[in-house]
Amino acid sequence: MSLPFYPSTSSNPEHISSIVAGASHFLILTFPSSRLFSIGDNRYGQLGIPHSPTSITPSLIRIDTFDGIRIAQISAGAFHSVVLTEGGEVYLFGSDKEGQCGGNGGGWEPTTNEEFGEIGDGQDEEASEIVQVRAAGESTFLRTRAGELWVCGASECFPSPCISLYDKDPDDLRGDDRSFRSIRSICEGKIHREV
Repeated sequence: MSLPFYPSTSSNPEHISSIVAGASHFLILTFPSSRLFSIGDNRYGQLGIPHSPTSITPSLIRIDTFDGIRIAQISAGAFHSVVLTEGGEVYLFGSDKEGQCGGNGGGWEPTTNEEFGEIGDGQDEEASEIVQVRAAGESTFLRTRAGELWVCGASECFPSPCISLYDKDPDDLRGDDRSFRSIRSICEGKIHREV
């Protein structure tokens, strides 16, 4: 797949560094330019562009909101998108039906984590610095450098819209009483704890 507007040259090759998929939309991050593209269903603004007359965007669109911003990670839920910058800012856009975009209404204009105000709650910088993001279904997961896991939205495990600290082992959801303090990474729907 070639990227529109930014052809690679031998002196400045452009590569796709990450592709993520929601229910019917994709985000594509390039390297070394850190440009973000989207394609697919835009009915909730999850492509990061204003709604079009038809909700499907059949070609790659550059999300110019992020021009000049170094992006560290991207993730996609069913109908929302998440971007983590190298500076630790989180941008959420798309459906906010279950609070997965921070409960601020969603849409194509990104909401940043600065608007949450609750993460770290005045603690030291390590407690509030977001280092990893993941989206799944109608939820967004944010992990801080201190290992705290914050959840925005709802799922079977988190049945009501929220921005809350979840500091329990996933096995606790099944009744076991084993908790832990530090979460190392979030991947493929699982939470991995430090040993």
